[in-house]
Amino acid sequence: MKQKIFRVSLGLIFTVTIVGCNSDNNTSSDKGGASATYNVTAIDGYLNGAEVWLDLNNNFLLEPNEPSAISGAGGIATLDVTGVDDPSLYPVVVRAIVGQTVDETEGDVTEPFVMSAPAGETAVTPLTTIVHNTMKKDPSLTKDEAAAQLASDLGIESDDVLGDFITGDGKPKAAYAAEQIVSMGALPETADELAKAADQTSTESSKFELVVTAVNQDIKEILDTVSDSQTVEEIKQDLATIPPPTAPIDSDGDGIPDSIDAFDQDPTEWVDNDQDNLGDNEDDPYLNDSDNDSYSNDVDRFPNDATEWFDDDNDGLGDNEDDPYLNDSDNDSYANDVDRFPNDSTEWEDNDNDGLGDNEDDQSPNDTDNDTIANDTDNCTSVANQDQADFDRDGLGDVCDDNLDLTWSVTNWNDATWQ
Repeated sequence: MKQKIFRVSLGLIFTVTIVGCNSDNNTSSDKGGASATYNVTAIDGYLNGAEVWLDLNNNFLLEPNEPSAISGAGGIATLDVTGVDDPSLYPVVVRAIVGQTVDETEGDVTEPFVMSAPAGETAVTPLTTIVHNTMKKDPSLTKDEAAAQLASDLGIESDDVLGDFITGDGKPKAAYAAEQIVSMGALPETADELAKAADQTSTESSKFELVVTAVNQDIKEILDTVSDSQTVEEIKQDLATIPPPTAPIDSDGDGIPDSIDAFDQDPTEWVDNDQDNLGDNEDDPYLNDSDNDSYSNDVDRFPNDATEWFDDDNDGLGDNEDDPYLNDSDNDSYANDVDRFPNDSTEWEDNDNDGLGDNEDDQSPNDTDNDTIANDTDNCTSVANQDQADFDRDGLGDVCDDNLDLTWSVTNWNDATWQ
């Protein structure tokens, strides 16, 4: 059954308080130690007639071997935990049943909903449900970290997120937030939907997250207008005079407000994480593939071009029709294996091996030392020497000549001035 978002009723706030087996006030056993009980309190206003169970296998569903009970006055359910070494090691789930469950503050429950609390908590509320869901999706988070995250989203104190927000003077801002979460239809209607909401592979997971985010934003806008410097009673009075958040438009009836629904005319789709204009549910065969070319964005060099995915020569052009020169990084029509300058489209040859291309970058082709004197007339081809100085007249430039001592040769003899 699809959940109905943003219900008009404001009375649905329920807490399930789970008291550990080691608590003297909430755990009991007979004289022989053969049986033990574990008290749990359901709150949204205290819920009388709700189904409560200890989730031994952490799947949110009620199994035949799991301790369960129906809550009574004050929302308290007493679970028979005989044989369970430590009940506080397991989550608790509460199901509000239409026609059976009564909110002791607001009256009969008119819409079904399911809540949970992480292991060790003594209260199960709409707030503990979100904390539990956050922890399931991100196991690296501690309970306190998940609670602090929700507190920030709602604009309430972290210490007010977990526990019974009705008992004693109460925690009015937390109570108001929990009330709105239920009345605005953010909670799943069935245990199966609650399980899917915590499963990252399920479409219900993104749906739950979207709805909760939208609801929390609306709640925070209201709570931010109420000063924490007031007394508890003054805060309660202020909240009582504030109109509840306006029910948003949901054109396709999928439970997602149009303002956050990527497909507000399609009840089967609501999110498009890879921005390919296909919903992430049934209609999108390639999640995390923006151009739907079957290559994941993680490996697709062209994630927004369905005609290209690889670029083996790293030239910025795909290896398919867009690249006329495969294995030609600079696209100069010379393949990398013969191009002396594979990343310079203006050069490809270097006949004099001087490190400069034979085109515009090399002003003196066949001039190895780049001194503007060609190799065939340069008296020192390995070291630049524009002056071509040759002191000993041996045909080897001075910069290359290890021996500058005058050596008599025919040249020396002919140049001599003596007779």
